[in-house]
Amino acid sequence: SEYLICDLNVSKEAIETLLELKIELDIPLAIVGVSGPKMAHLPEDLTALDVIICNIDETQTYFKTDIEDASQLCQLWLDKGVKKVVVTAGSAGAYYGEGKHIAYQKARVVEQTSIVDVTGAGDAFSSALMYGIIEGYSLSEAVQLGTINASLTIQVTHAVNPNISIKTIKEELKKGAAPQVAINAGFDRAFVTILDANITTLLVAIILYTIGTGPVKGFAITLSIGIMTSMFTAIMGTRA
Repeated sequence: SEYLICDLNVSKEAIETLLELKIELDIPLAIVGVSGPKMAHLPEDLTALDVIICNIDETQTYFKTDIEDASQLCQLWLDKGVKKVVVTAGSAGAYYGEGKHIAYQKARVVEQTSIVDVTGAGDAFSSALMYGIIEGYSLSEAVQLGTINASLTIQVTHAVNPNISIKTIKEELKKGAAPQVAINAGFDRAFVTILDANITTLLVAIILYTIGTGPVKGFAITLSIGIMTSMFTAIMGTRA
């Protein structure tokens, strides 16, 4: 494995074992916060930890502090020996730090009328951020990827948007495109991928209907309807 990634739904003993395994196998370890109470699962000694991603409340709970300044909370993690730190503050953005450097990433503004479901925004942020780190992006770039992914996630009903590629949006943003332009480009380029992923299955369904009988024909019809519905929602139903 290139990276060990774990959230705090597991026990404190499990986290301690992962920290030992990280040292033994020399594999980077990232831990993602889940809630304030679950911070009790995080050990005291974090000098071996490579990445932590958590919010203000979780950080306050762990350090038993009333500090509300996310940059100061970020520094507390760095002082514990964690190599890369990200402290999120919801719509207020996030602070991130590495070594002696702490910086701020503002949240990507989404119009209230465009927000569909905020469920999964945190997971989308963490997953895109870790993708960036694993792929060798700087912490700043990785946090930006997380911010973009979270903003896109809250605009659709899907927990994982099938139309958006992190790579595509990253390329468009590098060109200086406005966020919505980058999103549109992502959708346009994703169309071919969506079509390719579904057309083979649809062809199989047609063949089954042609040569099959009874229940096989029924299965082929159901499969075809499912594929066409999936394609329609992926292309039309989730577009920003």
